[in-house]
Amino acid sequence: MTRMPLAMTITLLAAAWMFPAGSRGSEKCSGLSGCRHNKVAVVRCETDSDGGIEVRNSSVTSAAGVTVRRGDNCAAAISALLQSGLRLSYGPTMTTSSTGSQTSFGFVFLADDCDDNVVVADGRSRGDDPYIVNSAALDGDRLTIEASYGGGCRTHVFTLVISESFSESDPVQLRAVLAHEANGDPCRAWLTESHVFDLGLIRTRYRQFYGPGPGRVVLHIEGVSGKRLVYEFAG
Repeated sequence: MTRMPLAMTITLLAAAWMFPAGSRGSEKCSGLSGCRHNKVAVVRCETDSDGGIEVRNSSVTSAAGVTVRRGDNCAAAISALLQSGLRLSYGPTMTTSSTGSQTSFGFVFLADDCDDNVVVADGRSRGDDPYIVNSAALDGDRLTIEASYGGGCRTHVFTLVISESFSESDPVQLRAVLAHEANGDPCRAWLTESHVFDLGLIRTRYRQFYGPGPGRVVLHIEGVSGKRLVYEFAG
């Protein structure tokens, strides 16, 4: 296998970090009411005895459209993932072995799609792994939640789970929980991501309860404190 010099490879990795080709991927969802960010690739590379950096471990779903194998040149693998339209969400992180003889680089890639990820269900059935909410904001039918959590080696799924019924007040209130499924991720890198939720299901259910027309709903989301979230929609 052809190997790149270590300095050249690190330069390419740094370029991928600063100018990821897929960094504007969220614009795919402009004009739509909500987007979901799916983690589709986790890659760990290591330096080798020949002075190159190769892929040591990877978890890449079919959604990436790219195959990454153990032993592949790291810079080439990262470049292929970026060119496929993925967005570099986290990395490269760099760790060095206790002897200083080996350095590892970690990367997490996201793909944006615009499917609905708001459900009516028992929140616990959708995952109860820990996380911290940093902020939450409403913009029309879009709810953006920035959350931090430990991980980096498995696909994490966030789902906004809403209550089956509204609490009567003026305006009415609705309780919800942000369910987090870490899929047994053993890694503990501290990751921060923004997740955008389409609130169309809440609008639909409001009209099932109260009839057609405009509406206002106060959202009480577990773990979100301080700012009052009022979802308003026209008739």
